[in-house]
Amino acid sequence: MNAKLIIADSESNADLFYATRFLAHDPLIFIEAGGKKMIIVSSLEFGRAKRQAKVDEVILSKAGKGKAIEEVAAILKKRGVKEIQVQESFAYSVAKKFEAEGFTFDITSSLFPERGIKTKEEVAWIEEAQRATEAALTVGLTVLRTPGATSESVRKAIDAHLFDAGYDAKETIVAGGTQAADPHEQGKGPLRKGETIVIDIFPRSRKTRYFADMTRTVCIGEPSVKLQKMYDAVLGAQELIFSMLKPGIPGQDIQGVVEKFFQAQGFPRTETQGAPEGFIHGVGHSVGLELHERPSINNSNDVLREGNVVTIEPGLYYRDVGGVRIEDIVLITKDGYRNLTNFPKQFVL
Repeated sequence: MNAKLIIADSESNADLFYATRFLAHDPLIFIEAGGKKMIIVSSLEFGRAKRQAKVDEVILSKAGKGKAIEEVAAILKKRGVKEIQVQESFAYSVAKKFEAEGFTFDITSSLFPERGIKTKEEVAWIEEAQRATEAALTVGLTVLRTPGATSESVRKAIDAHLFDAGYDAKETIVAGGTQAADPHEQGKGPLRKGETIVIDIFPRSRKTRYFADMTRTVCIGEPSVKLQKMYDAVLGAQELIFSMLKPGIPGQDIQGVVEKFFQAQGFPRTETQGAPEGFIHGVGHSVGLELHERPSINNSNDVLREGNVVTIEPGLYYRDVGGVRIEDIVLITKDGYRNLTNFPKQFVL
């Protein structure tokens, strides 16, 4: 028999929280063997775990300092476990101790690949987070329209609104002008008329632990001809991607079509002083308990399946003018997709 084993805190380990629905900041031990889930916790967490953890058994650890491995090994041996399935991040030093106890290992990138197929409840949680994100962006755009707006003032308004709504936003992007040529540049300083402003918001619910993700690009006043063409091309690319979405399509097929589309629109991928320009990232990625999950829509071999929740975020980036990115979250359905994002795509404010 084999068993799944995680030794971690469920705040940082998404697989562990997915398996137990129990949020713990301190490490605990999770075992799944013979179709049964159990966790081993300290006396600090035992009472709360009994009430909240969605597992078959909660065990109070009785191991002294440095004896946890022996305690877990005894439990596994009692259940006839020979092989332990662990995540790639499992500590090597701990694995060697289990090997000394006679266990072999099966290392996997994800203990729960079914996380990629979202339940109706999970989709509802993501939609709820997306609604909060949209409300926060509305607040941010109000600040943006005021004289003297800066990346910092807009970001502060967005993050504060989300915090009050029960969400944590970290590293929200409000990047204006040439700063937006770097997709992950947070942005700083004044936001000027006639420049693109990329606003990318990806908060996490403190209640459900699920993420949202949305990007809009705006311009205060009239943009240059090149910026308008960039925006139109990115919006057109997103519409093209939407037309391709369905179960069974490989992400690399979508990626290839989008790259050719941008090339045909006059926006090739190039380099300036060694820095890549044009469409320089993947089309999208799955979202859930982690901001970036599988499947990915890029040059990988991942294939879309019904129930995937993925971002669709084409973008163009040139160092002389900045960047444009538009991002929605969609649910892959039996016949195509459903957009979980309601926020308008208005370029000129």
